[in-house]
Amino acid sequence: MDVAGLQAEGERIRQRMRDLGGLFGAGQLELDAFTEGMETARGQLEGVTRQLARAATRDPLVGLVGAPDVRAAWKALTLERKRNVLRALVTVTLKTPRPGRMPDGGYFDYDAVELHWKRGGSITPFETPHARSPRR
Repeated sequence: MDVAGLQAEGERIRQRMRDLGGLFGAGQLELDAFTEGMETARGQLEGVTRQLARAATRDPLVGLVGAPDVRAAWKALTLERKRNVLRALVTVTLKTPRPGRMPDGGYFDYDAVELHWKRGGSITPFETPHARSPRR
C-alpha cells in the first residue's frame, strides 16, 4: 500500500475542500454546487482515511512517515500507538541501575537504558548526565 501516496491524496482532497469554501465564500459558487462538491470530497477523504487506517493496523509507522509535521503527528498518537511505533523501531534493554543518587542528583540511571535500532546499531537514548540541567 502506498501510504505516502494516500497521505498526499488526502491533502489534495483537503485543499479542494478549502478551495470550494473559498469560492463559495466569494460568491463564485452556488450553494448546490458547493454542497455537491463538498459531499464528493468528503466521501473521497473518508475512503482515503479508511485505507490509511487499514495500513496502520499493519504498519505502526503509517501517519508518521511522510507527515508534514512528524512532531505534531507523534503527539496526536495514542499511547498504545506510540508503543507500537517504538516496538517497530527499537529494542529497549534495561540494565541493572547503579544504586543511590546519580551525578545529576536524581535517582534515575540513564545509563541503564539501552536502545538498539532494529535496522542498525545502538543509539544513545539520553543526553550524558553532565549535559542535562540539574533537577530541582
